Amino acid sequence: MYLSNYEKNFDKLGDDVLKLRNARSKVQRKVEEAKIKLEVIEKDVEKWLDDVDSFIVTETPDTKKIQTVIANKLGLKFEDAMEDESQRASKLYSRMEKRNILLIIDNIWGELVLKIVGIPSLADRGRNKILMTTRNVDVLEKMGSTKNLGMGILNEKEAWSLFKKMAGNYYKIWGWTF
Repeated sequence: MYLSNYEKNFDKLGDDVLKLRNARSKVQRKVEEAKIKLEVIEKDVEKWLDDVDSFIVTETPDTKKIQTVIANKLGLKFEDAMEDESQRASKLYSRMEKRNILLIIDNIWGELVLKIVGIPSLADRGRNKILMTTRNVDVLEKMGSTKNLGMGILNEKEAWSLFKKMAGNYYKIWGWTF
């Protein structure tokens, strides 16, 4: 039934994602206002924002969000919530150039200028490594990535095998026998 209605389901998914993006924007604005007032942001609100971001990552990368996630992982706190993008980038750059880091940037939809984020460039990256994933290899090429590894689409047999492996015995509940 889902296969025969995939266009309708896909359109509904698009509408739902748009609603989720709008809700995320409203919550993010309130969080920013609360930070300016030095109010405490509840952990479940921050987790919800992170979960939403991972569900919807966007065509235009959110530099501030990327900077914040990387800073948190490096134990770096931005002192002033009003710091601009370049100030945050400078602090990240300083922290990253002195470490040995594997940075994984997953599901990139649009060109991400690493220097603007604060990620050391190839010449001064030192021992740091970056692994980026995208569904569009053109994005990586625009960013100057040279060691790109393409992953093909699974054929029907491989896809079904992966589904069975991941679903375990649950797929048998529906009475399918394969």
